[in-house]
Amino acid sequence: MTCKYPWSSIYVDNNNGKFNVKPCCRASNSVGTADSIEEIYDHPALQQIRDTFSSGATPAVCSTCVDKRADSISDPVFKCTGLVDWDIRTDHVCNLKCAMCNPYQSSKWHEDLDIYQKYFKDTTIPRRPPNWDYILEHTRNTARRIYLAGGEPFYSKQVINFLTELSKYPWNCEHTDRNTNQRCESKQHHVLVTKTISQGALLYERGCC
Repeated sequence: MTCKYPWSSIYVDNNNGKFNVKPCCRASNSVGTADSIEEIYDHPALQQIRDTFSSGATPAVCSTCVDKRADSISDPVFKCTGLVDWDIRTDHVCNLKCAMCNPYQSSKWHEDLDIYQKYFKDTTIPRRPPNWDYILEHTRNTARRIYLAGGEPFYSKQVINFLTELSKYPWNCEHTDRNTNQRCESKQHHVLVTKTISQGALLYERGCC
């Protein structure tokens, strides 16, 4: 069973100042780290995963996912060539402090960092924002799907600026996904959504709270 995600998709997230390297969000764990977003796609660990699939075998990090999907591969990414799918965890900027969240994913939690650290010992280093110029250069006119998660994507000026710039180009995306808490609706938000729909993209908003 061959999966095309290692060729067609890029997963952008980071931890402790390093970008995690994974073939996609479904992978059981990270296979390495990168210092910048530019290093992710050609990372040796991802090259090894591609080589393993090409040889007819299944990488261990992908085995559960591919085994479950082997009889019903309907995801359009499986029919694509080139880098067309972007899974972007933007940064930790957020306007809410949800009980199930943490300082790594929500800047609002830093107001009560002393309380959080009484009960949890996990990382409190916030996500590094990705290189949005790089993402724009490699998504405009080519991306088929863009997934944005935060923090709260629409509370981030960088995300708004990225979508504003992206909307100036012919839209080739089949859809964009945004994981949003829907608590920071704005006129600009609606303008971007309306413009995106008018250019043929299907939008899905999934609340995280």
